[in-house]
Amino acid sequence: MRKLGIYYFLGIGDWILLTPALVQVKKRSPSTKIFVVTNRLLAPLLKNDKNIEGYSFLPDYSVFTENFREDDFITAPNYTSIRPWESCKRHVVNIYARILGVDSCVGFPVIRLQKKDDAFGRAFSEKFKKRVIVLYADSSYPVKRWDEKRWEEVVRKIKGYLFVQVGDKSHTSIKGAINMLGRTSLTEAFAIVKHARLLVGVDGVFSHVAKAFDVPRVILWGPNHPQFIGYNTDSTNIFKKIRCNPCWSSDFYLLPEICQSRCLNKKPCKCMSIIEASEVADAVEKMLGGYRDAMPQGVVPALEGERACVSCRLRNKCLPDFFKVRFRDLLLLRDL
Repeated sequence: MRKLGIYYFLGIGDWILLTPALVQVKKRSPSTKIFVVTNRLLAPLLKNDKNIEGYSFLPDYSVFTENFREDDFITAPNYTSIRPWESCKRHVVNIYARILGVDSCVGFPVIRLQKKDDAFGRAFSEKFKKRVIVLYADSSYPVKRWDEKRWEEVVRKIKGYLFVQVGDKSHTSIKGAINMLGRTSLTEAFAIVKHARLLVGVDGVFSHVAKAFDVPRVILWGPNHPQFIGYNTDSTNIFKKIRCNPCWSSDFYLLPEICQSRCLNKKPCKCMSIIEASEVADAVEKMLGGYRDAMPQGVVPALEGERACVSCRLRNKCLPDFFKVRFRDLLLLRDL
């Protein structure tokens, strides 16, 4: 029997991107037991994940202490260590797969909802005659934000549908949309997405949720690129290439100074501000009308073997050994 320990410290959206690799690990070796130490934000997802044998939340390492010796290796998957992204030819899903030592092309995000949450989402959709468009209009990363007036214009332009805004309660509420910010549990919000006609919003956790449930999407991309985190099928990706993007949006101080200034003044960065409301509204109407991207694959295909690494300055840094740490060293970090 094989044991796999995962020390995970990124966000919810990143965990959803990891799920296809976990499925492949169990598919290849059903007897493998996967144990996770992570932050408490992931509790609703771990509770329903049949691939996970056990978990505990930082700073509690008990699930590792009970199942691993101090000289055993723990995997700490973190694709953000692989930078700059423009040097990489792989989708993040494929990078995670390599980190866990399985095939590079592994599939799509997987989310399992409890029956009560699924029923909540279905009832919500039926209440509005299954004409719900989920709006994910804000982000915890200021550089991903779009102008709220343009969101309001999009909402006004689309007739016959109800926009329902999901996200954190600290996000900016968009006039014309039903405000569900912070008014549901995480999994209830996911269920609303599952039973919606469409999702429109910025790059973030809900774009991956929509993909997991095969809900069509219109996604606005600014600092990140759909080649690395997005999907082609059932999706319209609006991305404007300028000199400085894609950049690294999770670290504010790594952004160009002009972007830092615009974020501090609550203004969209240039890569987002050049996206017009009419363009987004047109994309929404096309998707509602049954438009599908002609590209046959849902994830940008990985190049097999080592060919993808030939032109990369980081050369194989996404291979498993780069992300392994002995359990005793994790314990030392905890005690610092």
